[in-house]
Amino acid sequence: MRRGPAAVALIGLIAVAPARAAAQVTFETEDGWRFTFAGNVSAFYIFENEAEGGQVTAPGAIVGIGRQGSSIRSGYLPAFAVFDAKRTEGTTRLGVHFGFAPQVQTTGGHDDSTGVGARIDMRQVYLTVAGRWGQVLAGRELGVFGRQNMLSDMSLFGVGATGGAFGNPAGTTLGRSGFGYIYPGFNAQFTYSTPQELPAQLTVGAFDPSVNNGFTELLLPRVEAEVTSGMRGALLWAGGLLQPQRDTALDRSTTAWGVTGGARVQAGQFTLLASGYLGSGIGTTLLFEGGRTDEPDAAHLRHSSGYVAQVTWARPDGPLTLGLSWGESFLRSRGSERFFRTRNESVTGGVYYRPTPSLRVVGEATFARSNDADALTRPNRSVAFASGLMLFF
Repeated sequence: MRRGPAAVALIGLIAVAPARAAAQVTFETEDGWRFTFAGNVSAFYIFENEAEGGQVTAPGAIVGIGRQGSSIRSGYLPAFAVFDAKRTEGTTRLGVHFGFAPQVQTTGGHDDSTGVGARIDMRQVYLTVAGRWGQVLAGRELGVFGRQNMLSDMSLFGVGATGGAFGNPAGTTLGRSGFGYIYPGFNAQFTYSTPQELPAQLTVGAFDPSVNNGFTELLLPRVEAEVTSGMRGALLWAGGLLQPQRDTALDRSTTAWGVTGGARVQAGQFTLLASGYLGSGIGTTLLFEGGRTDEPDAAHLRHSSGYVAQVTWARPDGPLTLGLSWGESFLRSRGSERFFRTRNESVTGGVYYRPTPSLRVVGEATFARSNDADALTRPNRSVAFASGLMLFF
């Protein structure tokens, strides 16, 4: 996990792995600008089978019913091509960052006629200004709320829950998004982080507010914040989110909020992880997705929560990592809408092997289920098997 004040870039993601990779292309201009290029490419074969007879149709249910099929696609982490330029002027450190994130799958069918899969996905474009006082990041980068929950997920280097692997699927897989945490997304932001040298680090940012299920008047930026502390092989974090919003048609205002936290602890050859979140109006799977009730004349926000527990094993500097991860996400009805309590849960077992410092061979199996509060409703179930290669450079 990155401990620096900058928002997370691909090089930070690579640093999570037991084998550290460095940019292979580096050059410096006469006026002091230092340019680097790094990245990764991955491809996975996935077979998924959804059980027949599932009956859950409640809002927020992720697992489908009765489908099965194969796909060759990107995993949870798409391919990345990362370009950085840095220069120090006096005591001020300057930087710019561009992160392209295409995917390998042919989502439009043969020859990818729609161009959805391998199109240029500009996920990151930002500048940084840093000094002894800390760092300011301005531009598009991974969100702050819940990012540590995602970056600690072993599925980041695999597949996790697929979100459906049928009929030339678009987008990356879900990992644990919707099955233990909410995907933070890449958002426009102004973010300040305290200096790295402090024992605890604060990151707080003003974000481009998101239209949230009919709340279309957004007078103020969304605020996201995070505190992290690393000590003696452990990483602790806590975060929060606030977004004021107004439905102009109903002339009603409300505020979506969320809190999150977690801990990652090293104990010998084992690494233990626990994280969770709680909020109102922040939805499930994707931030704000399904966060508002279906009542036509109300501005009620649904409550959501989730957790992840994970254990991985690896010998120091060894090529093999074994992992087991499980988690659940909940979305609850509110107000006068029909009662439901949607629960999405999954268990993933993974084998991650590095035959060389840059190459990773991955095998995963994931059981996923969507359920609701009705004891007479059959849950939706799926089993997915994935294997593939990841190459970091």
